[in-house]
Amino acid sequence: MKQEKGKNTIIIVLLVIVVALVAFIVLLLTNTINIRLNNNTNNGVEASGKDNTVDDNDAIDYDAEAIAREKMPVAISLANQEKTDSVYCGAFVDDDMITIDTNIDYVKIIMDASSKFKTLEELKNHLKNNLSEEIINNYFKTKENSYLEKDGKLYCQRAHKGIEWIFTSNEDKINELNPITYTISNKQTNSFDIKIEAKYGFMGSTERDQLVTINGTIVKENGNWLVSKYEQE
Repeated sequence: MKQEKGKNTIIIVLLVIVVALVAFIVLLLTNTINIRLNNNTNNGVEASGKDNTVDDNDAIDYDAEAIAREKMPVAISLANQEKTDSVYCGAFVDDDMITIDTNIDYVKIIMDASSKFKTLEELKNHLKNNLSEEIINNYFKTKENSYLEKDGKLYCQRAHKGIEWIFTSNEDKINELNPITYTISNKQTNSFDIKIEAKYGFMGSTERDQLVTINGTIVKENGNWLVSKYEQE
């Protein structure tokens, strides 16, 4: 009986040892698999530079200054015209103007033809390609009556004093101002901020000693970059 009892005890001990060994082996294998999986995942992240997400570095790899130089002249021209009695016209024809009598004593409106647009609709479509809808809507709340379509031309109200012609008469020449600087900041995937500084002079002066600073934000909407905010200091 004692021998049988001893044998049973040994068997139980051996079974306990076997079970413990099996459990240890299973645990070891499980951890090894997890470690390998984690390593493979990390290696994949390191190799590709991303983890099933958009790589921000790739997403913001665009030429913000080139975009700003294309879009901001429209906003610069618009902003500068708002500080005068002129309206946005893209580019003026200097020797083609008409005078409108307002039926108010001594008050007449001078309008110059646009060399860039034939109709107000063309002008608005150009603005829509460069400026946000909010800016355009706010602008035309008070400017709609400052345009006139006549003889196949678009005439725009224009001031004839005070400011340098090149700065207001042709937006395509704004980037030719010397000096003019574009400073990019807060560059994001679909937006960035821009600060533009340029020097210009008053009519009749050969000195360009007037500094204009314009701050703005350009955003990407439906695949197109638009100026969403601008402010002329």
